Amino acid sequence: MISDILKIFFLSCAFMACTITGTLSHELGHIAVAKMLGYKTTLHYGSMEYQSKYLAYSNQLYKKYRELSYVPEAELNLLNKLKSNHKQDGFWITLAGPIQSMLTGMIGLIILWVRKNKNPKWIDWIAIFLAFFWARPIFNLGSGLVQKILNPKKSPFGGDEAKLSNYYDLPPGFFGILAAAIGLLICTYVVFYFIPKNDRLHFILSGIVGSSLGFLLWFEGIGPIILP
Repeated sequence: MISDILKIFFLSCAFMACTITGTLSHELGHIAVAKMLGYKTTLHYGSMEYQSKYLAYSNQLYKKYRELSYVPEAELNLLNKLKSNHKQDGFWITLAGPIQSMLTGMIGLIILWVRKNKNPKWIDWIAIFLAFFWARPIFNLGSGLVQKILNPKKSPFGGDEAKLSNYYDLPPGFFGILAAAIGLLICTYVVFYFIPKNDRLHFILSGIVGSSLGFLLWFEGIGPIILP
């Protein structure tokens, strides 16, 4: 009984840590691509910002020509070009977050597949938690559905996947549901193939408890203090 409680405690702590590091690494994925594209960025506890060249130039033109009734064609052409680039850059910056989480998950899955260890050692447990970065879209979809139940006027789909769906004029839940379905398959495979039978229930319970506590601890607690 005591050993079971200790297992759940340590696994829950691991899930709490992974929830926080997963959130930050996801945002750092956005930031990495934004910086590659030449944007100045700011990291917050649950989001990131990048300075829009299009909006900056638009404001500059407004201040420069607000007293006149026209804007030179060359200036307008540059503004339109920046607008087009801004939309394209926004797509890649948005995509970078989910890609980062998925790549981390794939690294964990590859390690598990190569080692094929049915009696996990410490490196296998690290790989298991890395593979569970694929749980992010599952958590997002689940929390969105809960919010929809509590507030029927609210869409259950949001975040990066909804933005990507909107970019291609697809239903808002297209990429969210697709990513959650793939994530569910991968996480189920990991649980029933790589985690010993005696530890599966502990792992699942710890995942629910640890992820929820990690979310609350970071988003409602220390996150806004450390990275407002």
